[in-house]
Amino acid sequence: MSLKKVQLPGTYLLALSECMTDFGIDHSRWLAGCELSTIDTSIVHESIDFIVFKELLIRAVKLSNNPALGISLGQRLSLPSHGVLGYALMNSMNLLSAVKLLEQYITIRMPLIELRTYNQGDDFVLQFDEMEPLDDLKIVIFDALLVTIKAALDQLLPNLKADLTFCFPLSMHRNTPYGNLSESTLLFNQSTASIRINKGIINEPIPFANLAAYMEAEALCRKELKALSHESTYKSSIKKSLLKIQNNFQCKK
Repeated sequence: MSLKKVQLPGTYLLALSECMTDFGIDHSRWLAGCELSTIDTSIVHESIDFIVFKELLIRAVKLSNNPALGISLGQRLSLPSHGVLGYALMNSMNLLSAVKLLEQYITIRMPLIELRTYNQGDDFVLQFDEMEPLDDLKIVIFDALLVTIKAALDQLLPNLKADLTFCFPLSMHRNTPYGNLSESTLLFNQSTASIRINKGIINEPIPFANLAAYMEAEALCRKELKALSHESTYKSSIKKSLLKIQNNFQCKK
């Protein structure tokens, strides 16, 4: 996967922009030299290049002098922030179906992250892995990811808190409030970013779930994933064709 081709929902950049406002950072300074001169609510309807997001996220950490920026970023993202995937999650029949839905479609919202689920002892585990090395962004992105999923779980089933364990792949930030994450067990310096859910509640029904709404939203997720897959396959075939032409040309020379 070429990071130059990856795009993210504009919603995530809007949330980052709101964090910068909260920190009192001048936006003109933050956006200096960037292809975006301003960021407003209209960006939620757009996609942005990951390279642009990466540059602005790194700048945001430096200007705010806040390596725990991902915590603040994740707290700004609710289920509706995640578009049709968030809507499908809200209408899942139970926690297991919601988690499996996220496992299948996470790449339509977070294309650099892969989710796999499995049973381990008394826990049902959600493990998040980098599809490409995140390098300087690893701390911020995994912080934001775990926090926003905690917020999603709170919206789906508010009483889960004591049955959740959040595993961070890096050290704990000093003097940083972890907000409602502190209601659950937090582990740091773990081998992977993951969430452990007590298997006893994995089939807990989600209140107010609507099967018709779920089926409609899941179909839209499937359509979006198929479009992404076709785009990736098309780009891959073009690249192979160009390489073949180049090799043939070199052979003739």
